[in-house]
Amino acid sequence: MKQPGQVMSLRDLGKYRKYIGLTGKRRCIAMLNRFPAVFQVYEEGVNAKWFRFTKQAKAQYLEELKLKEEMEEFLVTKLRKLLMMSIDQRILVEKINHIRRELGLPDDFKTGLLKNYPQFFRVAESDMGDVLELTHWDPELAVTALEKADQDKVKARRELEEDLAKSLGEEAVVEEDEDVLARVPRFKKKLNLPKGYSLKKKDKEKLIKFQEVPVISPYADTTQLNPATAEAEKHAMLVVHELLSLTLEKKILVDHLTHFRRDFQFSQRVRSLLIRHPEMFYVSLKGTRDSVFLRDAYDNSELKEKDPLVLVKERMAELVAQGKKDEKLDEISDDDEDDLGDEEDDDDDWDDDEDEEFLAGKVGNSSLQRQRMLAVANIDDTPRERW
Repeated sequence: MKQPGQVMSLRDLGKYRKYIGLTGKRRCIAMLNRFPAVFQVYEEGVNAKWFRFTKQAKAQYLEELKLKEEMEEFLVTKLRKLLMMSIDQRILVEKINHIRRELGLPDDFKTGLLKNYPQFFRVAESDMGDVLELTHWDPELAVTALEKADQDKVKARRELEEDLAKSLGEEAVVEEDEDVLARVPRFKKKLNLPKGYSLKKKDKEKLIKFQEVPVISPYADTTQLNPATAEAEKHAMLVVHELLSLTLEKKILVDHLTHFRRDFQFSQRVRSLLIRHPEMFYVSLKGTRDSVFLRDAYDNSELKEKDPLVLVKERMAELVAQGKKDEKLDEISDDDEDDLGDEEDDDDDWDDDEDEEFLAGKVGNSSLQRQRMLAVANIDDTPRERW
């Protein structure tokens, strides 16, 4: 899309083999032919091959681009909340860069997004690299996802009571609103464990008792908090919960989460913290790297509420999953000759065993699109789980 005329030659694409993840003898043409609903390959000149998006793929790309522009202020709010949870309201830019896609940030957020909002952010230099600093603390943003969900329930109940009172010709009793910052997440005495998950009685009793530990907001000042206390663990849990709530798919690699140990005062054993609390987190082993999911954001394996960017990526994944079985491929111009059929033998250079890594890593990882892609690639997706 950044090329003149939004087309690119295969010769130029070869310069980016490492960037797009092609290794060994795998050829660029084989990769492009693998996804004919996304890319159109054609000849122009003598033995000169070029490629571009199909109409459908280009439309999906432009929709995602427009959506990110419309959501810019929302993305800025995510960054502000992330910095507000850190102990000194500053985080290395490189750490944020590791989770930019999980947050929905553009790849060039440092040179674009941050410079557009100097009233909120400042990039400073440090021995470790560039650091993103928060320049304005907003107490109205210091509300967690748990608190908001609780407030929404109270609001819905109040509206129901008012409607009932009106139908009976009575005057509704209006309760005084609590201060936003005074509200705390409420934990149930009964554990909401995953279906079929067994837990020893003594461990279950410990978790139930843990619900009584005082809550400290993820946005509170915890510089004086003893990291060895139960209060510190409760605080760390809520920080992870809030961080996951900011992500598009309510999940993140545990390795990426450990990068923020100092920023959020996590213990050295972040994975153990997550595994100790199955009532809130689900840890899944994918390949050789663990991912942690926010349990209350999922209904079985499906997100309860999908971010608009997730929906756009799922539609792009549908194009990716169409493969070479489509009878009709998009034609951008009647003057272009479709030479995809002449290159079918090049697909021998594509390793089917590496399809899962490419499809999941380059397009997105929502459960729906993952199922579709794996079905096309005929990949065994038997999960290995670790709690």
